[in-house]
Amino acid sequence: MQQAFQNKSPIKISGAKRLPKTSFSNDDDEFKITKKSKIMPLSSIDYEYNEEITSKLHTVTEALQTDIYKSINVLAKVMTKDENKQVIVKQGKRLLKTSCIIADSNDSIELVLWEDHISMVDCGKTYQFKAVKVRVFDDTKYLSTNEATVIEQKDDLKDVNLSSDIIKDNIIEGKCIAAMIKKSLSCLVCNASIDLIPDEDTVTCQVCQMTMISSSVNEKLVATLVIQTNEKMETYTCFNDSLQSFLVSIGKKESINEIPTEDLKNLLLQSEQKQMIADKANKKIDQFLL
Repeated sequence: MQQAFQNKSPIKISGAKRLPKTSFSNDDDEFKITKKSKIMPLSSIDYEYNEEITSKLHTVTEALQTDIYKSINVLAKVMTKDENKQVIVKQGKRLLKTSCIIADSNDSIELVLWEDHISMVDCGKTYQFKAVKVRVFDDTKYLSTNEATVIEQKDDLKDVNLSSDIIKDNIIEGKCIAAMIKKSLSCLVCNASIDLIPDEDTVTCQVCQMTMISSSVNEKLVATLVIQTNEKMETYTCFNDSLQSFLVSIGKKESINEIPTEDLKNLLLQSEQKQMIADKANKKIDQFLL
């Protein structure tokens, strides 16, 4: 079905089961494809692809009001993203997940990213998330990617609502008065920082316990910044995505990989006071705002 959806080609489904109405249902009938159902391509049929049905976007506010288990499309900007990936064992299979906060001009909501979708999303960029599922945990709705989800980068959203509860309490404003930037090695699986033992061919991540070839591990930037706010000096850590958002905030188009570490440090120290979205509990800057 996913291939047919991507190719915009018609199919015939037989043996589907109509689901009973629930308290979460709307007025539309819902059907379930069972093991006995048959899905067949239709090559010779008059068919007009209805773009409006497949591409109708929900605002974040509409997503928060949508019934759980529904599959929807959302256009939003990634405001925060967890640096490390969690290893989840589900039905004997190891899966990777991480979470982020996305927002548009209306509101913000948590989005859980699974497996390959994790690397498709960078903090500070805008995406159209197609076929994400509405879920709920502890009476709070969130979105989740799945095998059918398609993620496409779009032009930057300029009018993001920063007044939602999960964003406004994490905005700080201040000036960077001291900086230290170093390159760190990170686990291929969970992205946690790792220490290599000299002359060892392999290394084991202390977080996910996965062992890998030493020469294959990733490299990332880790910056320790002292931010002077109106109240006090505080030390925060930031990584590739947040450093890239800093360059964007000062009008630089280069990638952080194209700028020498010393030059990047000087740009941070010479910049004016800025607003940032930060994880205050973990002392991590997620994004520099324009």
